[in-house]
Amino acid sequence: MTPSDSVPERIPDVPPISVDLSAELDVLSFELADRIATGANGEVYRQSLSDGTAIAVKVPDSSGTITDGRIDRILDEAEDWAEFEANEYVVSLVDYGIDDGQPWIAMEYMDRGHLGDFLDRGGVQSLCHGLWIARCIASGIEEAHYRGTAHRDIKPQNVLFRTVENGWNVPKVGDWGTASTLRSSSETIGEYTPRYAAPEQHARQVETRNQKMVDVFQFGIVLFLLFTGKHPYGRTTKRAGDAEPPHPSEVRPGIPRALEEVIRRCLNPEPEDRYEDIRPVLHRLDEFWDALCG
Repeated sequence: MTPSDSVPERIPDVPPISVDLSAELDVLSFELADRIATGANGEVYRQSLSDGTAIAVKVPDSSGTITDGRIDRILDEAEDWAEFEANEYVVSLVDYGIDDGQPWIAMEYMDRGHLGDFLDRGGVQSLCHGLWIARCIASGIEEAHYRGTAHRDIKPQNVLFRTVENGWNVPKVGDWGTASTLRSSSETIGEYTPRYAAPEQHARQVETRNQKMVDVFQFGIVLFLLFTGKHPYGRTTKRAGDAEPPHPSEVRPGIPRALEEVIRRCLNPEPEDRYEDIRPVLHRLDEFWDALCG
């Protein structure tokens, strides 16, 4: 079997929904057993609609009061997401709204967990498998950058997988709750995950023009994990930039030097010394794929 035999012929999307989604969500009860994710911006539940479609629904964290600010954050996330969710490597947005003061976002249900789960199950099957996953993730990020949005929280838990018959399970980028529009003049740092944050996020010195470089750095951590199975800054809570990470080939011998150079450039602690956005990273990954796997 060649690598191209494992690439899915079609990337799955959400099946057509034949019911009044708003009406169904109004009567669905969000049971703890159905909760599939929690985060700073809300909780996500798996829900089965009356037509048999499985979707995921994000609502505010049930432990707090639903304030106007929390409502605005979820609806702002959905509005930004709607600008680029048609990309096949971004988790699909089904609909969003607010009912009886409860905001919600309905999205594609990703049934194979996140990248962290994938790595725990053994990770990539081959260099080509890793390159394909990396290209999928980069494609989703690139679409957001093209549409004027930076994700700002790229990490394994925000790369979700969906089952594909007769091919590799497909990864898609999800959870756009910390995303920032690049058209805004705001330089608010926002929330972030310390283990995957760029040095300038820790220093709270992210300029608007550099927000795409934050995504590049975080994607560098994901690449390191994907090809070595290890976090570049170890198991501790050590912050990125506090020490220089090892060369990927020191952790997992056999990684091509050119790929290693891409990963290390993504992880440069100085934003100006990284790639300016994800597009040239995707271009290099495409070149590696064509040379090694095409």
